[in-house]
Amino acid sequence: MSKLITNWYGGRTGLGQIEKDTIKVPIAIPKKLEGSGEGFNPKELLCMATGSCFFLTLVHLIETRKITIEKLMMESEIIKDQDSFKIKHAVTLVLSKQNSIDEVNLVNRTIDVAELTCGIGKLVKAGGATIMIEKNISISDENSSR
Repeated sequence: MSKLITNWYGGRTGLGQIEKDTIKVPIAIPKKLEGSGEGFNPKELLCMATGSCFFLTLVHLIETRKITIEKLMMESEIIKDQDSFKIKHAVTLVLSKQNSIDEVNLVNRTIDVAELTCGIGKLVKAGGATIMIEKNISISDENSSR
């Protein structure tokens, strides 16, 4: 079981941090709420939680399925909407050049499985939020640079 410690210094414009062992994540109240904005706010932390759960699940599935990749990257964003909370994770995955269209299809399905099995994502969706996955899958071109 993980133990997280949260500390706060100062008032509304102060700074905080969440600690686990030697790792410290800065947190702050957003500027639009008259905070310092010099750390992650709760919505960003939720986006990070869903993103890291999905991403680590995907890494595990890629390895267990023995898919060879050259690059795996993800960009996440919170989409502002008056009526709902939406998170978008855009995954870029470049397969090694020895892979074929069959592996592209396998990766496509693997991304779907990662999204469906991520426990944090399931909880967030159960709370009424939307999580969207954008897939950018390609096979390495030997003439392109990494």
